[in-house]
Parts: sequence; structure tokens; C-alpha cells
Amino acid sequence: MFASDVSPYISSRVGVEGPQVTIGGFDTSSGDCLFNSYVRAIFNLSPYGSSASIEYTAYVKIYYNPAANKISKLNVYYSTGFLDAFFTSIDTTLTRELVCSTMSGCSATWAGNGYTSAGECLADLATLPLASGTGTVHADGLDRSCRYLHTVFAATNPNHCNHVSFGPLADPEGHLKCQASAGVMPLSLYTTEEMAAFNVWVNGTGMDPDLGFMILNTAAPTSAPTAALTGAPTSAAAGRSVWGRFSVVALAGVLAAAVSAM
Repeated sequence: MFASDVSPYISSRVGVEGPQVTIGGFDTSSGDCLFNSYVRAIFNLSPYGSSASIEYTAYVKIYYNPAANKISKLNVYYSTGFLDAFFTSIDTTLTRELVCSTMSGCSATWAGNGYTSAGECLADLATLPLASGTGTVHADGLDRSCRYLHTVFAATNPNHCNHVSFGPLADPEGHLKCQASAGVMPLSLYTTEEMAAFNVWVNGTGMDPDLGFMILNTAAPTSAPTAALTGAPTSAAAGRSVWGRFSVVALAGVLAAAVSAM
């Protein structure tokens, strides 16, 4: 939902390469069959997302349980560069207003934060960092990105209402979200060999795996990405503005919990 064309942030998604699906093995402890899915695609963002177009690659590790005939878990990998570009693009006035208007519809959450106006909510939102982590982009902490993510879920599922709260409010299952990042890193969810295989595939599509994304239009944010992640833009080719090369410490699994809750 959050990363699909039913998201308020995304006008459309256009496939470029894939998905390429391969068998990843069998997890004897859970009884899950593992599959790897690689894709290269384009997100055309809505006005909430500055109307930017971002081409990206993604690796989805799928855990399918044949006994239960269901997908037990999905791990989703995007490069740090892509996540920085995506959340920077959707960090707009429209998106911030969407967070606060959605929270105002969650009466208990709104009251729990002591708000009497949208202005109070917007002021608190402005004090948060865009994302959590140092040299990474984690969207699961006390940051704006986590609220941008859970706002989409809260619009249709009230169990997510407390996830957009600024103060710690437990959801109906007693969980606190968007308060402290779990700091999940790729190699806790993927092996070195799995990441190497994905990078070979990405390179084969013509995308630099050390970058993992490209901005395709001039409607993208004009400010540079987070300084901790990259330097200033270094090149442009064939009409595609390309942000500088990263020391990529990519985020995997930050969206996994959200995807499984969809």
C-alpha cells in the first residue's frame, strides 16, 4: 500500500526490468520456502511527492509457507540512496498536512497528544528529523518518515493511529511504533552471497548497484541529499540527473513489518 500506486504519494509505478524470481532455498526451522524477487522500476510521485520520478531497484525476499498456503514474511531491500531520495521527495507541506489531518481523525491519538489545532501538530512534526540512523535511512523511529509511512496505513486501519503519535502511545496489541528505531541492517536479513547476487543482477540491468536509483525529472527536490549519505551531484547523462555516489549502507527490512501488516 505505502509503496504502490494506491499510495497518496505515488501516481503510478512503471516496470523497467523484472521481476526476476529465483528459488532461495528452504528454512527448516519455519517450514518456509524462500524466493528472491528482483525488480527495477520507476515511481512517478504525486504532488505529495514533489511530482518527481525516481527509478530504483529493489530486492524482495519472500518466505512462503506451503503448509499454511500463505506468505509468512517479506523482507524488502532498497538502497539508502533511493530511500533518502524518496523520503526527501515526499517531505512536502502537503504530506505534513496529511499526517496531521489523518491524526486528527484518530480522536484518541489526537487527544493523547493534547492537540487543539493542526498548527500544534505541524509544529511538533517539524521538530523531528526526516529519518533515523547515522549514514542510513531508517523509517521506523521518532522521525517524520515513519509517520509518513504509517499515515497511509492509519487512513484505512485505525490500529495504526497511535503509530503516528509524537508521544509514545501503544497500539491495540501493545506495540509502540515510530518511537525508537530498531536499527535493522541488511546483513541481518540477507546473506553476503544474496546481496552479491542481487548486485550482479542490478549491474546487468545497467544500473550502478552502488547507487541503486536515479532521478528522472527536474521536479525532484533541488536540495542535495542528506550530507551524511552523499556529496553534491556529480554527473548527469541522457537527461537523467544523478546524485553523487554513496558509501552505501542500505536499509533492508525497515518496510518489512509494514508490508506484512498491509
